[in-house]
Amino acid sequence: MKIKNANLSEGQLSCMAKLLARNNLTANVSSYPPDVLLFFPLDEVDSANCKVFYTLASQGDLSLLANGSTQRTKLLENALSCFGVEDTSLSKEQLQQLGGFVCDMEAATIQDSDPGILENLKLCPDLTASQKAAFNVLLSSGKTSYGAPASWNDGSLEDLGPLAFYINRTIWDPINKRESSSSGMWPIPLTVKVLSRRQKQCSS
Repeated sequence: MKIKNANLSEGQLSCMAKLLARNNLTANVSSYPPDVLLFFPLDEVDSANCKVFYTLASQGDLSLLANGSTQRTKLLENALSCFGVEDTSLSKEQLQQLGGFVCDMEAATIQDSDPGILENLKLCPDLTASQKAAFNVLLSSGKTSYGAPASWNDGSLEDLGPLAFYINRTIWDPINKRESSSSGMWPIPLTVKVLSRRQKQCSS
């Protein structure tokens, strides 16, 4: 049974998930869209299928579930238990398994984990103030695939995608000053240019 992606409401997704679970179709989770899995009755997910289930569910749109809701909280708790995560230090493999669930983990996870965690953060509907601070500390370290901020160009910033909105002034100001010096004039700050393009993409 293969279900194609469709624009469904939270109520429709929840109803579909309950029907599938009621008919004992949880063994075929790979056939269902990740958004549906977010609404599955989690007590129906057994240990034999939990890794496949939570890896797929982690690719769903978390904004469909209210932040702090029981279902969203249990998804993270169960996924961490399934993958044997015991602290805030996540390996590259664990990050791939947890996907967007990382969005609901504490800020320390951002600094303690593999730098590839930035790809997970791109899936987040939003970041908390402490997560934004940890994100900027990680960027400043130069340990990510984007390198040190001093080496960035337009392409680097575009590749950061939605995370560019969270870059603080401590990182932006030197970049803008460098752009001004290299051009010999006072151009529109790179901050404005990049964020303007990102805003247009979000609005389209």
